[in-house]
Amino acid sequence: MLKFLERYGFDDLALDIAVNHHDDVVRIWTESGTVWENYAAYSVRPGKPAKPDFFGWTGLPPIAVLLEHRHGLRPNVPENTLVWDVRNVEACGVRRYPFGPVDFDLTCAARSNPRKKPKIEVLGPVPLRIDLRWAGRADGKGSPWVEEGYLVLLARETTGVNAAGSARFPAVVR
Repeated sequence: MLKFLERYGFDDLALDIAVNHHDDVVRIWTESGTVWENYAAYSVRPGKPAKPDFFGWTGLPPIAVLLEHRHGLRPNVPENTLVWDVRNVEACGVRRYPFGPVDFDLTCAARSNPRKKPKIEVLGPVPLRIDLRWAGRADGKGSPWVEEGYLVLLARETTGVNAAGSARFPAVVR
């Protein structure tokens, strides 16, 4: 449903639904100490019937909804592109974000308001195209500001070695 809403231009509604559902799943997990097979449609509790410690479809809210909607990360591995739609003003990030056969460390600094351009940092082993978006208004019609064509460039010197022994390169977003 969330992808459908986004496809037809209802990004804000999709985000509201995703955040609400994610918050409910986290609240139930905090109270019960487990994820459940399913959740009630009209209240914040496990569904009936529902098995505890069931990590099937219920694995989507704490992982996919968090990454794709709360953090706004939308990967397109075949095109080597990551759309990053930054909606929050709080600092956020993901370590070891899986992108095809490699992973990236992604960080976004806190901002004073959603219209201010996000300052992001991307660390990874290969070049990656970043399409950065944020919740400002560019044309008065409600469309988000978009800065497409960012390219993560690899520096010549490594910044260290990760646990797997592969070199990590500092990335510059231009």
